[in-house]
Amino acid sequence: MFASEQGKRISSVANGFTELLKAAGLERDHRGIKRTPYSLRHFYISEQLANGAEVMDVARNCRTSLVMIDKHYGQVRLERVVDRLRPEWTRA
Repeated sequence: MFASEQGKRISSVANGFTELLKAAGLERDHRGIKRTPYSLRHFYISEQLANGAEVMDVARNCRTSLVMIDKHYGQVRLERVVDRLRPEWTRA
């Protein structure tokens, strides 16, 4: 990832990351959006929250605030509890 095919140093980690994703056939996500190094962080946080990790633990691990987690990932936690938020009489 940090060297070209010729073994020379690359000037940009982002370029190396893109080349790595191309080689793996993962350059774009299921929506057709190009993946970036930041998308790995987003995926990690989303998966942690979706699988029940404590928000405070995720925030500390990623060195971010609870406010930022809520702002950017609040919907992930909400998706997990949607059935509990619906009254029983609306459930099929």
